[in-house]
Amino acid sequence: MRLRSMYRLLVALLVVSLSCNFLTQKLPASAGSGDFSAKPSSAVSVHLEWKAIAGASAYLLEARYGGNFFPVGSLAGDQTSYDHFVVPGSTSLTYRLSAVTRTDQQQVGTADVHMPELKPDPLTVEVQPQTPTTFQIPTIDPNHPENFDPFALLKSIQASQDIGPEGGTVNLTDSNQTLYTLSVPPGALDQTVSVGLTAIGAVKGSPLSGGLLGAVQVTPRIPFNLPLTLTIRLPDAKPIPAAPLTVGFSIAGFSNEFFLYPAKSDNGSSFTMSVDWGDTFGVGAATLQDVQGQAKQIPTDAAAQMAQLIVALRASNSDSGADTDELIYDQLIEGILQRIDQIVVLNSSTIQASDGVYPIRASFGVNPNKPGQKTRAANQLAQAIEFAYQTWEYGGGGMTASLLAVRTRLVAAIKAFVKKTEKACLTPDALYVEYVMNKMESARTNKNASAGHDFWAWLAEAYGDTQDLARCTFELEISSTIVSTTPEFTVTAVVRTKKPISLQITYRDDGIILWGDGDLVYDSYTAKTRACANISVSPLPKVSLQPQLQAVFDESGDMLTDFLLSRFDVRDDAGAQTLKGCGGSQPLPGYVGLWGDEFTQLRVPADGVVKGWKADNGFAAGAPNVFRRAFPNHPAPFIGGTVTENTTFTLSVDFANK
Repeated sequence: MRLRSMYRLLVALLVVSLSCNFLTQKLPASAGSGDFSAKPSSAVSVHLEWKAIAGASAYLLEARYGGNFFPVGSLAGDQTSYDHFVVPGSTSLTYRLSAVTRTDQQQVGTADVHMPELKPDPLTVEVQPQTPTTFQIPTIDPNHPENFDPFALLKSIQASQDIGPEGGTVNLTDSNQTLYTLSVPPGALDQTVSVGLTAIGAVKGSPLSGGLLGAVQVTPRIPFNLPLTLTIRLPDAKPIPAAPLTVGFSIAGFSNEFFLYPAKSDNGSSFTMSVDWGDTFGVGAATLQDVQGQAKQIPTDAAAQMAQLIVALRASNSDSGADTDELIYDQLIEGILQRIDQIVVLNSSTIQASDGVYPIRASFGVNPNKPGQKTRAANQLAQAIEFAYQTWEYGGGGMTASLLAVRTRLVAAIKAFVKKTEKACLTPDALYVEYVMNKMESARTNKNASAGHDFWAWLAEAYGDTQDLARCTFELEISSTIVSTTPEFTVTAVVRTKKPISLQITYRDDGIILWGDGDLVYDSYTAKTRACANISVSPLPKVSLQPQLQAVFDESGDMLTDFLLSRFDVRDDAGAQTLKGCGGSQPLPGYVGLWGDEFTQLRVPADGVVKGWKADNGFAAGAPNVFRRAFPNHPAPFIGGTVTENTTFTLSVDFANK
């Protein structure tokens, strides 16, 4: 490729120049290290400056993380500074700058830089859904005004499709005539779920000065087995923004953290993005200064950090043409190798408690000021895996040969952690290892995943048998009674999980999350009025739940103390329910919610969080761990009445094969 060829030519010229000077006993012409300086401008960026060299037509900038030098870029002859973005968590780098003149190449100098500790400093924004450009006030039935739904006034532009393991497509056109297509490949989902797109009208607090070009929120907010592909096609009449760059971005649904995200385009009007989690994705117009400024706002999630780095490197090397990807790829690989080489798996610290099956305190805590932290080595492994994933994804499977060294070292580190955590379930390290093993096993058994098209299948190919870890099971059960009472009537809904909801482990914003998808059933759904005490509601609605629980640990980061059920998606069948009894029937009043509506509203005063889970057996020897959270007689007012909840959540944790 052109840049790689130029790099080799410049190196050859430098060797010839050094050889000639050695033969004539002269030192090479050099501005010396004092004329070339490098200093961190953030935990992920370095600012370099140098004095201009007379007659320089170009500069060759190189760097190394500890191994061999790699090209950073070929810079213009009138340039005297450069901002370089590095792999997050890098500890030190060495830079080398050479000037190219008409006759030779001369070294300007070298500079060492030590990077500050990586501390997330994310930018948070507010996502505002797009609303229709035309608005029609819904009609109200004068005979049944109670059926008016005030939420109909808040409709957004959205589309959804029930999609299962066979895959499918969701299409949406927003009010600006931007077309969004979400392609779900076969094997991306284990079961049928509602996959949706909601158009975004504004991102309040966005750092992109050229404005929003198009964005959608992808639901459900779950991780997918295989990446989905989102295509954003801007309308032909879209005004050209003043900002020269079009960049992709994503916004984490859990934290509203904004970060740059790769978006590929061949024509400048159609962009594709890889979607591995239900979040917000879009494209906007920006300047190079916008991109570099945002790149210093470090997101919490390791995958987001690497995605943002890739966008920053592409923007900084936009003049490198077809060689940009290869240039960036070399830098990413060298940085990841340095991160992996820093991993040292230590033995567990002293066990303070045990349930007879596994130690509760089995981690080697390193930062008592960061609750929920995995050990330093586990954090490094998690980051290295996420960095490798983003790099693999960026290469599109076509550059994986240079990732083989990364894969070999990652596999060795994973196996060390498997050995360390083989008798643990509820420590941060053990949960992370379980997550990694489950991802590889899922990819191995997914007929639609292959080592050439899926990162986890590629990793599992080198790991081998993934059955060397005794797996843990996590199951959630719910039983709930909610009573809605007004002066005119009382409606009682009694539901329970049809069967325990199996939870999987995943990670988001460096937090441990247990998530799943399951059905609930109505044991009964009845009503009574002043005149009639025996009214049934039919048909019984269908209801499903997608819970997401985050594990909470003590200040040492070792001992599990609680869970936070802070994200859940209740899908209650909102079909026409009818009250039957006492010789007649009537529609269920529209302002009386089904169980899912009331359950969701009851979470609002606590910001949706269900916390305060307790271990039933106190980790009794030989017994599975059961965590329970109950809301007995939990009343809350609503317009015209009260709602009383009696709900019990039960989370069971056990080994799959003791």
